[in-house]
Amino acid sequence: MTIVSIFAVIGNWADFTAVIKAPNPGFAGTIKSSNVFLISVIAFLIFGSSFSLIKLMGMFFIIGGIAALIIEKKDIFSIQRTERRFLRWDVLAIIGALSFTVAVLGIKKVSQIGFSPQEIALFVFGFNFLAFAILSRKDMKNYLKDRPKLKSFLPIVFLAATFSFIANILGIKGIAISPNPGYHESIKNTQILFVTLLSVPLLGADLNKQKLLGVVAVLIGIIILVI
Repeated sequence: MTIVSIFAVIGNWADFTAVIKAPNPGFAGTIKSSNVFLISVIAFLIFGSSFSLIKLMGMFFIIGGIAALIIEKKDIFSIQRTERRFLRWDVLAIIGALSFTVAVLGIKKVSQIGFSPQEIALFVFGFNFLAFAILSRKDMKNYLKDRPKLKSFLPIVFLAATFSFIANILGIKGIAISPNPGYHESIKNTQILFVTLLSVPLLGADLNKQKLLGVVAVLIGIIILVI
């Protein structure tokens, strides 16, 4: 559990930083989502989890659909203009994807030992809370002094934390009971589909042909994984 927690901290930090640095956050999101292939293969080799070519094809449809939903064509060529230095966004995205791979496989192993989703979540997210509290202690001191920001920030964070709590408990339980944790992570990554569709009526987002193709690809992938 300590190993899982450490890699969860690394994964979260690397993923958030990659999203901020990337010319389009969709690039970082797609790299992170692609770790389902690695998770599936390793789970098959180590745990004897279910694995088949048809399921692999389903994951391919989902990752391709996610890429179509979140990557804008106008930003593709901007990759060449990113700064060439250590820990640039693409390196961070890969680090995040690999770290989450270790974390997911660790959660699967711990669940096989017999620990409940509540126990796993308490340890992992308690560790994450302490780690990020230490890392951001200087920023928090300044932020807590700004009361107007706190009044608008805390209600939204509380609501997000409530849904995050539900999602994390169900996510850990899903990893534990799924025939292969890679299948579970693939379906979980389809959250971007719902975000995209809800953004159309709520935020006036555009649903062009590329995104419609992405929606279809994600739905086909889900059907293949579920049946």
